[in-house]
Amino acid sequence: MWRTRVATALLACVLVLAGCASKPSSVSYFRLHAPSGISSTALDTSAPTLVIAPVAVADYLDHDGLVYQPDAYRVVIANDNRWASPLPGQLTTTLKRNLEAAMPNTRVAQAGSGTASAATLRVKVDSFVGNHNGNAHIAGRWRLVGPAGQVLKTQTFARDTPLASDGYRALVESLSRGWQQVGQAIVSRITPVLHSADDRAGSNGT
Repeated sequence: MWRTRVATALLACVLVLAGCASKPSSVSYFRLHAPSGISSTALDTSAPTLVIAPVAVADYLDHDGLVYQPDAYRVVIANDNRWASPLPGQLTTTLKRNLEAAMPNTRVAQAGSGTASAATLRVKVDSFVGNHNGNAHIAGRWRLVGPAGQVLKTQTFARDTPLASDGYRALVESLSRGWQQVGQAIVSRITPVLHSADDRAGSNGT
């Protein structure tokens, strides 16, 4: 029942915004939340390194407005509830912080930081929306690529996180929580691969 209520409230909000598109209105800006993480520079230099490539998003997500999906076929891009900065950059920054918090013994770096010999995590997000079921829906796929370009691991992901209350703030809270859970699931998959690759590199170096 409450999911229906939340979905109805979100849809009503979208319809009101659409109806008032020509009227002056205030704009709310949102950013994703992530833990502060740890300083990778404090790690031992022998710690394995993981590079985070810029997160890619589907074209319909690459807009300023938050996206709501009222049914299986339509999406609505909000006019007055927008991301404070481009969504791909926010996803990349928060993914790095989430992984730093979940991998305290791994040096996590962004692409272009002089770590060409490290494995790289590439993530594509296909869905990052509020949906008609009252959930924040996140879906996509990721690949872990070795220094020579070989694919070490790849997997799709899909996660629904219920909204705790009505409105876009609750949607962003659920998207933030769901994105953190996606990062934790990635960590559980890539950690054995990273340590295995690091062990092989160590053996080859002796």
